[in-house]
Amino acid sequence: MSLLELSGVTAGYGKIPIIREIDLRVERGETLAVIGPNGSGKSTLAKTVVGLTTFFSGSIKFDGLDVTSLPPERRALLGIGYLPQTGNVFPDLTVQENLEMGGYHLKGAELRLKTTEVLELFPELRDRLDQKAGTMSGGERQMVAMARLLMMSPKLVILDEPSAGLAPKLVERVYQKIDAMRAMGMTIVLIEQHALKALKHSDRTVVMVGGRIALTGTSEEVSKVDLRTVFFQVSRG
Repeated sequence: MSLLELSGVTAGYGKIPIIREIDLRVERGETLAVIGPNGSGKSTLAKTVVGLTTFFSGSIKFDGLDVTSLPPERRALLGIGYLPQTGNVFPDLTVQENLEMGGYHLKGAELRLKTTEVLELFPELRDRLDQKAGTMSGGERQMVAMARLLMMSPKLVILDEPSAGLAPKLVERVYQKIDAMRAMGMTIVLIEQHALKALKHSDRTVVMVGGRIALTGTSEEVSKVDLRTVFFQVSRG
């Protein structure tokens, strides 16, 4: 049984659908990349899984449960972790406080143990726990945001453009963390505009154009396709 399954999903904002008739499965332990040009519906797809869009039709199942009508907070409690592209840290809180916000459901020894586990993946944060997140660089804030998300022990991690706006060296650092998460067996949906980067760090890839899925396959298979042709043909069609 797939961890996440979307069937005939159409969703958007207000009265306007952005993604249409999406059929998609995410298997346990895999990293699925979602790529496509600007405006293709990638982020809307992520927000729909989380419950942050207007839902028009279809169904969403997560871990065997129909979550189509559940609010975002219920989906989060079930294990859907979401890292938005912007506004993903509490800038006025310290790194330690940001982590505690992610582990709000934990108390005492459990919270300390989870914090220790997360800091093993993000050791660069150990000496920054008393620093306010808002005073950190963009790359450092992204590390805090990813660490805070993992404090929830999510069954599914959705990363929306984790490399957006970062310098190349910082992008590499972020993807080192993503590879480490993959090695730990986490299930990841990676929304990424930089196709080559996403293809290199994923198992399977979905290509979106015009709010629909234009192509899907293993990342190795998709890497051999001329994506510019896919974008052009679908957009014309």
